[in-house]
Amino acid sequence: LVLADGGICCIDEFNSIREHERASIHEAMEQQTLSVAKAGLVCKLNSRTSILAATNPKGKYDPNQSLSVNIALASPLLSRFDLILVLLDSRNEDWDRSAQVFSILTFLFPPPSFFILTFLFPPPSFFILTFLFP
Repeated sequence: LVLADGGICCIDEFNSIREHERASIHEAMEQQTLSVAKAGLVCKLNSRTSILAATNPKGKYDPNQSLSVNIALASPLLSRFDLILVLLDSRNEDWDRSAQVFSILTFLFPPPSFFILTFLFPPPSFFILTFLFP
């Protein structure tokens, strides 16, 4: 976090971070500093950074439970985030198949530079293709 001072720090698998590291991240998000103790010296380092974190639920996501229960993170740490976005993947075979076909075709046949893809969400929407002509 100190290296990301003035920038952004991206953390994947946020829920698998050790408890000691979570405490350090909580301090950084709360006070924008990190305390480091080495060889009898205690130093406070700036960590004025934005944190973008991603995590998965423990087991299957239960919409009847709170977010902190679903992702196994304490509420005080979650309260430090300004924006929390929950993405749920609803099971829909037709939507999944159309997304797979689109992904494969886009990889095999890359669109020309004047091609713009507009993706409508949530499922079972379909991909809308818009062409711009010069």
